[in-house]
Amino acid sequence: MPTFPVIITVAKDESSIAAAIDPILYCDTVTQGLLPVTISSAAQEALVPDSTILSGILHDVAADKLAEWTVLPNTLTTCTFRIHVETVRPSYPSDLLIRLEAASGSNLAALAGLQALAHAQLPHLVPTVLHVGAVTDADGREMEDSITPYYTGTATLEEVWDTLGQDDQRGVVDVVVRAVETLQKAVCGQVGGPKLGYSPDVQGFLRGLPLRNCSLSEVAGGDLVLSSMSADIGQVTFSPSDLADLNRHVVFCHNDLEPRNIFVRSVAGRCEVAAIIDWEMAGF
Repeated sequence: MPTFPVIITVAKDESSIAAAIDPILYCDTVTQGLLPVTISSAAQEALVPDSTILSGILHDVAADKLAEWTVLPNTLTTCTFRIHVETVRPSYPSDLLIRLEAASGSNLAALAGLQALAHAQLPHLVPTVLHVGAVTDADGREMEDSITPYYTGTATLEEVWDTLGQDDQRGVVDVVVRAVETLQKAVCGQVGGPKLGYSPDVQGFLRGLPLRNCSLSEVAGGDLVLSSMSADIGQVTFSPSDLADLNRHVVFCHNDLEPRNIFVRSVAGRCEVAAIIDWEMAGF
């Protein structure tokens, strides 16, 4: 079996997994239980996984079979770390990306379902969801976790775009465009996603949005008007025909397809798209 790297993401709320593959340049090393842990200076006051979390997620892997794991950029409520497992479960790579969220209000299972849908359409570009489960930390706090493979030998498109030649840039864009077209072949009878909820139509979805810097109003004739609090931005009006047209074109979208969420690798001197990650904003 080939060796791949493993990343574990521990989170109490949503965060980008893209940052997880960036190397940590300045780290202090500490020891937690039997495992050597590498933690960045900025991360030491933020959330880090404990041995209880690790044993809950990798309960069938002996501690002495876990290599050094490295905490990647994290917050008070989110943590991503990478770990290499010498002895792995059947069908698992030895390097993984593991995401953990507080069970209260977690959408992790629903998000994993949408990522599984995307993987079914783009198996060569969307990481497989290997596992979704639940664990507790040393304080007894309940959390949900998911496991996906970690892509070795890759970088984010954001990191390398300026170094690519025009042919490679066009090639990457073509692959991403075709991927979006493939995703949009999936349709649904509702509008929305796990983060913002679902509605039977665009009108209901707009009315249910937690608006902060704008307001939504309905005027005579059935128009919906979305007005910004800033006079410089103005407003957008949706006529009944606009809304009907939008309802006919509700499709599956990633909704955060930024260069930081696209992994690329060099193959025979050419840049190729390796994976599309971070499906937290996905929906219809």
